[in-house]
Amino acid sequence: VQIIENVAYDTRGHCFMLEDGGEHDNSFIRNLGALTRAVEHRISPAESDNVPATFWITNPVNTFIGNVAAGSEGPGFWFELGTSVRGASALLHPKVQPNILPLQRFIDNVSHSNNNGLQTYPQSGYRPPEPAMAIFQNHKSYRNRSHGVFFHAGGRLQINGGYFSDNFIGIYIDLDHSDAIYNAVVIGVSPAYKAVTDAMG
Repeated sequence: VQIIENVAYDTRGHCFMLEDGGEHDNSFIRNLGALTRAVEHRISPAESDNVPATFWITNPVNTFIGNVAAGSEGPGFWFELGTSVRGASALLHPKVQPNILPLQRFIDNVSHSNNNGLQTYPQSGYRPPEPAMAIFQNHKSYRNRSHGVFFHAGGRLQINGGYFSDNFIGIYIDLDHSDAIYNAVVIGVSPAYKAVTDAMG
């Protein structure tokens, strides 16, 4: 499936999403998600729509190019990768373990004004098989309330290029191993953001 040049505004729960973790070889290209809000009631305790992601990714074997996540109450891009496929798709993919699959392509995406810009979570972590690295290429993450990037409990993740500015924490690597950061620009407080905050007193 190709999801190309769509706009989603003021939505509740996860917005652009891969449901069960068996979905693969789909392309999300130049989509915009803005103002992603939490649901008031989850349909089951297994769902995480109370912490909504504009792009909720349960299988990394998909392509994300030139998308923008802006103003989510939760993360902009969330790789929530389990150790098995869930839901109705589980019987179709009994041997698939999403949290160890390679990342297909993640290039030129933008996350701003979210809680976390880009994150991998929860405890099962994301660790693609050796010698592969999951490469997040030329990602821009700025003015997020918490982290620009939050990598948790995995490894072999690579940030290559990109711009990270005006986040509470730029790039936070927690319990991850063998990660790498190359050619990235990290700015604590940009002159433009300082001018805005100074004007607000």
